[in-house]
Amino acid sequence: RSGAHQRQDTQNRRIMKATRINIRKRQISNGRSSLYLDYYPGVFDRIKKRMVRHETLYLYVYDRPETLADRQHNDEMMELARQIRTKRMIDISSAYYGITKKAALIKGDFLQYFEERCMLKNNTYHSVFKHFYQFCNGYCTFEQLSVTMCEQFRHYLLHAAQSKTTRKPLSKTTASSYYDMFLYILKIAYNDNAISSNLAECVSGIRAEKKIMTSLNYEELDRLFKTPCKYEVLRRASIFAVLSGLRRGDILALEWKDYEKDYHGKPTFRIVTKKTGAVSHHPVSAEAMDACGPVGDGLIFKGLTANMTTYIFKEWVADAGIKKPVSFHTLRHTYATLLHENGNSLHTIQNLMIHLHPGTTAQYICNSDALARKAADSLHLEPSRIKRIWSKVRRLFK
Repeated sequence: RSGAHQRQDTQNRRIMKATRINIRKRQISNGRSSLYLDYYPGVFDRIKKRMVRHETLYLYVYDRPETLADRQHNDEMMELARQIRTKRMIDISSAYYGITKKAALIKGDFLQYFEERCMLKNNTYHSVFKHFYQFCNGYCTFEQLSVTMCEQFRHYLLHAAQSKTTRKPLSKTTASSYYDMFLYILKIAYNDNAISSNLAECVSGIRAEKKIMTSLNYEELDRLFKTPCKYEVLRRASIFAVLSGLRRGDILALEWKDYEKDYHGKPTFRIVTKKTGAVSHHPVSAEAMDACGPVGDGLIFKGLTANMTTYIFKEWVADAGIKKPVSFHTLRHTYATLLHENGNSLHTIQNLMIHLHPGTTAQYICNSDALARKAADSLHLEPSRIKRIWSKVRRLFK
């Protein structure tokens, strides 16, 4: 280790020695207060990779308990907060004196640790947990984790795992994403001193296959929406998907209580995405609102089912004479591509697509024939310009 790293470790240990932890309260709604730990000075968070001063405990107490049950609730929450504070003090003291907790955790249940970490993430991590649970037959300790097991789980995702909805093998892109999430959990376990080595750095990931994204142009959309559809709610939901860019799961769960207007009086929806849990106030056009129908209660697209957006949707596309491999999710690609063709920036499209990273948005923007033609036509050399260039070249050689 370099001298700079040793000096940093010495400084961190001095901070650990002087760290004090207090239980604080922060007022929230309905006469309650949220409990959190206050570190002074701050401590280094291995997961966030930065110094932190506060840790939210996700516990609350009543400011003015009126009943015996309220007072018992406050006593139990405060006792739990004190236990957590004691545990944090033990962790800090152990790190200061160089005592790790690996021996205590190595026999522990990795599946329980995995599931607890997934609760802090989105639904995709739960899918990874279910696949790993099935892979290890519901039993796995920290001691069993090894490079060999990681490689076996990699092989399982590529060749044995099946999608819950289609009952077909996972695509290579999905397997790559799932395996990266699994390695991320292993990295967190290493940072928590739960495993002795960073297994995530000892194995290679799954290289995702580059998929050619498809989208529909205006002529194909016009042909599709003019073709009779078996279910009118499916047709309305498809129009809304093209004009809003929302995912299928978010459209299926969309309710009128999520509808609101911004300060300009324009329609928006408060979206909590099913996939990532991100919250967004999503603006839509008046034409998109026409596809929703009159304002009411409950679900906006009542009667719409997941089965309609798969098999019946593909039958409708075939009846429209569209030969491309199109799914309901293609409408989301179409939304991004049309926005790009209309001159909107990548940052704007990223916000509308509710993406965390611009690279994800760039994958959704399909190669547009209109943009390709415009780019090709923008390059031209006038004959007079060519003559001037050649005359300069001749003069240089002379």
